[in-house]
Amino acid sequence: MPPGPVEPAGDDGAAAFLRHADAHLADGDCDRAAAAYAVALRFDRRNLAALAGLGRVHLKTGNFAEARRALYAARALAPDDGEIAKLLGEFLTRIGKYGRAAAEFLRAMEIEAEEEEADDRAASRAPPPPPSS
Repeated sequence: MPPGPVEPAGDDGAAAFLRHADAHLADGDCDRAAAAYAVALRFDRRNLAALAGLGRVHLKTGNFAEARRALYAARALAPDDGEIAKLLGEFLTRIGKYGRAAAEFLRAMEIEAEEEEADDRAASRAPPPPPSS
């Protein structure tokens, strides 16, 4: 078993562990990523990024019970988060719940479309850029 993460000095604890966890996950080191996400959650048990990251790790390693726990905790915190909907769709696909997975993927697409519409509205209200000289 790899050693657990060491608390980074001079930084916001949860944020520092999230950075380390994301880096470990990107490197394919799921054990260290899971450990770092878990430590981030000790700093803030409602940290959406840590819950989503932990869900990703558990999906990747096939630990579906823990993936379910992390992803549904994330859903409770952010019911309109498109990324969480995508992860839940992936989880449900992996456990063979295809109808529910499709509903999650559809929800993710709806959320993304709503966010794009909001961005478009905000952009249309923005002042025009200054003329270039």
